[in-house]
Amino acid sequence: MLQRPIVEVKEVQKATGLSYKAANDLVADFVTHDVLKEMTGQSRTRLFVFEQYLQLFNNQIPK
Repeated sequence: MLQRPIVEVKEVQKATGLSYKAANDLVADFVTHDVLKEMTGQSRTRLFVFEQYLQLFNNQIPK
């Protein structure tokens, strides 16, 4: 997640070697625990963001 803070379930499946259902369940658990946030509002081709990680970089940008 640190290398790719925005992912699809298929990418999680490939990275973990899990079945699609297991990868989808894992992503759902991450969403439940506020680790990932679904950002498309769609039911297919959903993208999930590791928002807390990305916010670390937003706070480092000078204003």
